Amino acid sequence: MKPILIQRYFQQAEEDGVLFCLRGPMSQEVIEMLEDVLINRVEQERSDHSKTLRVFTIFVEQVQNIIRYSGKKVPIPTGEGEQGVGMVLVGYKDDHFVVSCGNLIKTVDRPQLEQQLQRIQGMDKTALRAYFKERGRSGPMPGSRGAGLGLIEMARHSSDFSFSFSPWDDILTLFSIQVIV
Repeated sequence: MKPILIQRYFQQAEEDGVLFCLRGPMSQEVIEMLEDVLINRVEQERSDHSKTLRVFTIFVEQVQNIIRYSGKKVPIPTGEGEQGVGMVLVGYKDDHFVVSCGNLIKTVDRPQLEQQLQRIQGMDKTALRAYFKERGRSGPMPGSRGAGLGLIEMARHSSDFSFSFSPWDDILTLFSIQVIV
């Protein structure tokens, strides 16, 4: 790796207000190990406890989505399955926290995910609460490992969110989501 590369990343992170960034395999253990670190970093920005909990909730949901749905997996060192690979970051800029993540997904899964995100994006807080209850009662969506509650939960705890898809190769697409708190 060239030294100038870290300089560029460091400078970009500084400009973007990045407080925390992790790229690589994700697991429940990663969430547990980083809980105190992340909460402390968020609270250093003079955040109230309620906002800190919302940031952490969104962080957990994003990491869990990487664990469950990443199209790129690596073996768990103990040989007990695989871990999803992705990237998650938390930043603070213009009096708002930003929690972003990205991971590769199967390109064939994009239309359903995009439709779900567009539906959620068009809902206000009351509609999101009702949809959360509805999805919780109806069980997993076709092709899903859950009821789709994580995306709804992120939207409920945010002031805004955006998402994008970027072609990666013939099979995979890079999915990213940015949530504002």
